[in-house]
Amino acid sequence: MKYRQWKKNYKKKHGVNPPLELDKRKQRRLARKMARQINKTLPTAAETLTAAINSWVKSIKPVLATFCESVAAAFSNAAAGLREESEAVENDEYITGYNSTGIAGDIFKTGQTGREGQRE
Repeated sequence: MKYRQWKKNYKKKHGVNPPLELDKRKQRRLARKMARQINKTLPTAAETLTAAINSWVKSIKPVLATFCESVAAAFSNAAAGLREESEAVENDEYITGYNSTGIAGDIFKTGQTGREGQRE
């Protein structure tokens, strides 16, 4: 059946022209029209999107740099603290509480043997 005959039959049976969901010719025509519109607007949309991304990146760079610097400072402080603590343990200056001689003293209090050749 030709398109014209199908459309006339549909209109005769339902009283209205066929809707877009059923009319394949209208769908194809609409798809071609949308494709032409997209081809016209695509370059400007791409430029607009690129400009927006560039401005967003420019605005977020300082914030990201500040964040990285603060994280680096935090890691540096943590490393310095750990370094001091490990040096204190090596020198038996690590105090865990009142009247404690450090980790080595705690080991000797429990009856275990400690490091050989400790400094007095």
